[in-house]
Amino acid sequence: MNVGRYCTQWRSALLTSATLSITSTPETGMEWLCKALGLTSDTISIRKIFSPDVYGSMKLTIAGADFPKVFDDPKEQIFSGQWLKAVVEQLSCIHGPALVLTASHYETRMVANQLGEVSQPVYIQKAGQALSEIIK
Repeated sequence: MNVGRYCTQWRSALLTSATLSITSTPETGMEWLCKALGLTSDTISIRKIFSPDVYGSMKLTIAGADFPKVFDDPKEQIFSGQWLKAVVEQLSCIHGPALVLTASHYETRMVANQLGEVSQPVYIQKAGQALSEIIK
């Protein structure tokens, strides 16, 4: 696995797992990936491990190859207007609650500001705010 491109183009990376842990202890479930990526304990941070109560009722939306690029210029890391529009269009088509994972609080605000009127309330986690304050 070569992550060199990500290490040179991104200031940080968020790794999330949408799968069941591969070990009996969730805290160690990602050790294989960290080792494969060459990450050491001083460069990673596990904030919290959440598991849904019912795995069978989850639905996922994942951007495909035809989805607009996130940045017009990856070196500048300024979000593409086409990408923001496409994300908002996808979110507007979802019926029911949705959890949107973003790479930064700034990205969350950008997407939320573009949402406008949607049928569901929009909760935004702010920097330093515990996720448990939002998810009840």
